[in-house]
Amino acid sequence: MNQKPDGRFPAHLPEPKESTLGELKKKVVETGADLGVGYDGDGDRAVFVDEKGRLIPGDLALMIFAKDVLERQKGAKVICELSCSLAVEEYVKAHGGVPIVEKVGHTFIMDRMTVETAAVGGRRVVTSILRS
Repeated sequence: MNQKPDGRFPAHLPEPKESTLGELKKKVVETGADLGVGYDGDGDRAVFVDEKGRLIPGDLALMIFAKDVLERQKGAKVICELSCSLAVEEYVKAHGGVPIVEKVGHTFIMDRMTVETAAVGGRRVVTSILRS
């Protein structure tokens, strides 16, 4: 969907949120896909839609990615924003990671990921930030 880059964003605003994801949600259900991914305009944030076209909350998505990272990198740092569920911190600790809580906001998360050389970071809202 929308594979041709166009900085005018003719399909919808480049902010991946409930109001801009209708087409993605519909396509996931229609095609029987397991997952849909919606990106922001520059590709540094993503939201995830499950097989039923429902948004996956950002803190749940972060735990899913943290599980994968921590299976490969014991002791990895995981950045989450202050508004994330306490379940994120507990989950990361239980799986051998180091949770680091940061101020709310995309820029704070990205900056802290760089400073800490964190493996993954995310937000409570429907956006998640990933680092390989």
